[in-house]
Amino acid sequence: MSRGMWSIVAAAAAVLGFVLGWAGGVSHGRQEVLKDFQSTARQAADTLRQSDPLASSILKAGTDQANAQDLAVQSASHLFKIGMGCVMYANEHHGDGPAKLSDLVAAKDVDDSGVLACPIPGSSYVFLGYHQADPDTAVVAFDKPADPKKARDGINVLYHSGVVKPVAGDEAEKIAAGKQP
Repeated sequence: MSRGMWSIVAAAAAVLGFVLGWAGGVSHGRQEVLKDFQSTARQAADTLRQSDPLASSILKAGTDQANAQDLAVQSASHLFKIGMGCVMYANEHHGDGPAKLSDLVAAKDVDDSGVLACPIPGSSYVFLGYHQADPDTAVVAFDKPADPKKARDGINVLYHSGVVKPVAGDEAEKIAAGKQP
């Protein structure tokens, strides 16, 4: 295969990987497909790195963006599981939510398979508590970046209703500061 053809294949794999990561939701099957495409893109990048530096840099940018999307989807999935654990905990404790995230593991409402660890490098989960409040606006937890300024770019937020939404801008900054919207 010619160098130009490899460039086209690699770029297509990177674009498709990004699209699948962006639209993939939390489906396990889609995550597996995304990982396969990311692997293919990485292999193509290794081949191109020495023969075509420009195509290699374009491919790397697409792969990095797909990886970031994949990590955001994994974080949203973790937050969803934390939300379901909070509901189960509250049902078992007469409506009282957990005081801290580790209570969910102790009560076996969330397994300790890494769900409490944020997969986004430099980020961690902040738990504000699971209290009786307006389920559509009360924030239970969110993934907080190490650099507070990056919250403006977007964070995943778990609401009392169990819904996980991406939030950006002023609202994300407010939530990252530990304030309810």
